[in-house]
Amino acid sequence: MALSDPPPAYLDRSAPLIGRTSDLERVERLLAPTGALVTIVGAPGVGKTKLASEVLARSACADRFSVLLADATSEREVLDAIVRVTYTQLEVEGGDLLSQVGHGLAEMGEILVCLDNVEQIVEPVLRALSVLRAAAPLAR
Repeated sequence: MALSDPPPAYLDRSAPLIGRTSDLERVERLLAPTGALVTIVGAPGVGKTKLASEVLARSACADRFSVLLADATSEREVLDAIVRVTYTQLEVEGGDLLSQVGHGLAEMGEILVCLDNVEQIVEPVLRALSVLRAAAPLAR
């Protein structure tokens, strides 16, 4: 999804989130501490993305981002997606991309980032998250 594309229909906030109030409240409680990492798991089609989009919409964080990883096949593509969506500032030349992204996210302060479709690319996301979380401790 390009930045100019309309959001997918399942992210339509005009459609109510039915029967998920307790799930929504639980995710919000788990995200309350700065630096929290929450994973929403479930079978395909149960509404994980819809739940996450509602959490993003209701968050008090000034900066909230949804990064769709459905097409990502490598750590580089994961990082490129994060940079594209968060507008993270990178050095023009040189330096480790992962470290640069971590530094850029850290400079943003307290932010909320939702990585969607991680099940498609678990290992590269896990490697990246371990570095990004250490570099940007205020990110959720």
